Amino acid sequence: MIRDTIQRNIRWGLAGFLLGMPVTVAAQSLLHSLESEIKSLVQQAQPAVVTVYANVPSQGKSESLFSFFDSEQPHDSLAHYTRVGTGLFVSKDGYIATRSSIVAQACSVLVRLYDGRETQADIIGLDDELGIALLYIGAAGIEPIAFGNPAALHPGAWTFVLGNSLGHFPAVTMGAINAIHDNGHLQVAVMLTPGNNGSPVLNSSGEIIGMISGAIDFSDDDHESATPFESVLVLPVDQVLASTENLLKQYAARQGWLGITVRPFEASSPQIFKIAPGSPAEQAGVQIGDVITAFNGKELVDYFALKYFVREAKPGDEVILDIMRGKKKVRIPMVASNMPYDGTILKNAHITSSSPGQQQNDGPDAGISAVQRQKLEKRLREMEEQIRQIRMSLARFIDE
Repeated sequence: MIRDTIQRNIRWGLAGFLLGMPVTVAAQSLLHSLESEIKSLVQQAQPAVVTVYANVPSQGKSESLFSFFDSEQPHDSLAHYTRVGTGLFVSKDGYIATRSSIVAQACSVLVRLYDGRETQADIIGLDDELGIALLYIGAAGIEPIAFGNPAALHPGAWTFVLGNSLGHFPAVTMGAINAIHDNGHLQVAVMLTPGNNGSPVLNSSGEIIGMISGAIDFSDDDHESATPFESVLVLPVDQVLASTENLLKQYAARQGWLGITVRPFEASSPQIFKIAPGSPAEQAGVQIGDVITAFNGKELVDYFALKYFVREAKPGDEVILDIMRGKKKVRIPMVASNMPYDGTILKNAHITSSSPGQQQNDGPDAGISAVQRQKLEKRLREMEEQIRQIRMSLARFIDE
């Protein structure tokens, strides 16, 4: 008995000596390389991701800041609460896809870009069936976006979720696809924190392959099982793009358009800070810096009131804006038109045709290079093989 124990300890000691040193060096080198490549991947993807803050009127109950969680507790006397989630740019023109559960019933939406800039966003539309919302900020200088091909995905493929955690950006988590549903939705094994609702999911090439659409709750009172956030459903990016394109098309057909973008002025009135070229506002003589005080004779009690009035305008309706230009009052009539629409999202979206790791030339907008896109997948496979060999070597040595 004692002899067996001594022999076993000697074998474990020799195993540590023979395998430990080279394995440690190799593993450290592998981990450093993997960490560097993940950092590069995240840095390249960050500009395409935003944090979304939705200001929602209270309806007599307390709801969570983070839209994965809700509460039926009585609400305090606050008039509004804030939902926080994540969104991703679906075009270079400033259109953002996020979850409808984040922005539904919101009276205003604030978007924070990766570099800390903040801007108000317009809600273009909600897709209740897929739970998608389309926002618009009209920001310039949006980074090129690369989307991965959902048809090339398979169970076991590595994924990365890039979003915010409790409002802090960037938050990165690593997981793997463990199932693909018949409707194309991806089931991903990954641990998430509040704030990741609407986060993009990336493949090992740094391409966006989908968007977090909800958590899967496997909990059962009768026995232990997975917690709600060990698996999530991911809407594949082709369905996200098709939904946002349809929302934009519907918006352009029904919504009157003036061609102005506003921001709060002295915390109350809307001030014009962007005018679309050729728009009704530009043709009517509206100027950047004008402060809108009334819409069709109705006084604007606050910044948010303008959105409600504009939503009622249809193409062809006459609109009159009362404006303060410096200390001068100006009344400007114009006719609302249809918003220009040319299939901008799907037309400009770039979806790669190959799977991660496959050589191809996707041009400058394709994310990381063909060589780089192979490295991360290779490192992950090497790590799995390294662990497998260690286990086999230890098992053979101890059994002798």
